[in-house]
Amino acid sequence: MFVSNDEFTILSRRVDRLEHHVSKIASRIDSIVNKIETFDKQKSRESSARSDLFSNLGQQ
Repeated sequence: MFVSNDEFTILSRRVDRLEHHVSKIASRIDSIVNKIETFDKQKSRESSARSDLFSNLGQQ
């Protein structure tokens, strides 16, 4: 099955737009994942610091 040049151009533009939108969504998802990872690391550090504090209090 063949397509005309006009049809190919239209479909090519649609694919380009779709790729652009998917790329933007993927970038946003990556940003959110990075923020969640940063939050989890900070939460883990705080929890560890709290555990150390309680351990030190218990040893006194």
